[in-house]
This record gives sequence, C-alpha cells and structure tokens, in this order.
Amino acid sequence: KYLDAACYLLEAISMKIILSILALVISSPLVYAANPTLHYEPAIVELTGVIEQQTFPGPPGYESITNGDRIEKGWYLRLSEPVDVVETKGDAPSASSETERNVKIMQLTWHRSPTLKGKIRNATRLKTKVCLKGHLFHRLTGHHHSRVLMWVDKLQEIKP
Repeated sequence: KYLDAACYLLEAISMKIILSILALVISSPLVYAANPTLHYEPAIVELTGVIEQQTFPGPPGYESITNGDRIEKGWYLRLSEPVDVVETKGDAPSASSETERNVKIMQLTWHRSPTLKGKIRNATRLKTKVCLKGHLFHRLTGHHHSRVLMWVDKLQEIKP
C-alpha cells in the first residue's frame, strides 16, 4: 500500500518537473529570438557595436606571421547583436554574396577619408559604442578576414 502511494507520488512529481521544464523552454525568449536579417549592397544598413583592431597573417601564405607572412591589421565592428545577411534578388553583382547566419563581427572598409579614419581610430582607442551606416559585401579575397564586410559611409558615437 505504501509502495503504491510512493510510486504514484514519484510519477506525479516527475510529470510536474517535465511539464515545468517544457513550459520554461517554450516561454524562453531564445526559442522565438531570430537574428535581424540584412541584405548585401545596394541596401544601406545601420549597425551598432564596438570597433576593435585585429591582426591577421597576410601575404604570401595568409597562414602564419611567425613563419614570415606579413602582418595585416584591420578594423572590425563587434556587433551588439548577431545578424543574418542574406542574398536577395537585386543585390549588387558579386562573385559570392552568399547567405551568412549569426554574423557577430565584420571587417570595416571605407573610402580614403582621413576624417572617418580618425573617428574609427578614436572610437577603437576609447572602446566607444558606435552606430555605423553603410553597405555590406561578402568576403572576396585573402585580405578579407570576416565572412561579411561593411563599407562604412558614416560613423556616429553612441553616448552612454
């Protein structure tokens, strides 16, 4: 009699635990959270994050600085939130503007503007959160060290 009651109680508790876990998973924002979807050029996008400088091996082998490859330093936007970048009809012609999911960092490029370069260097040095406006393109060469790159037209610092 006591054994039957204990088994019944154990089953009831197990079922409550399973239902509680299921309810928690279903109500979790991660289940419904989707990355924002962006498009390659010619679409203009705005992204926020922090700019950092990174170093990678360059020519001739793009594999090892210690084995003689040149140092390539570049500026990268570490995004405040990941994004998905998708190819759509009407994207600028590109050798490879393929869909990339969960992009968290983008290499930055810009027209030879001393003013913009100064703003990027300053934001990097101060670790300031920024909003960048420009367009996206997919990596094409060994000099591109992120899957998606951003051509920056405008930088605005975000005040805390």
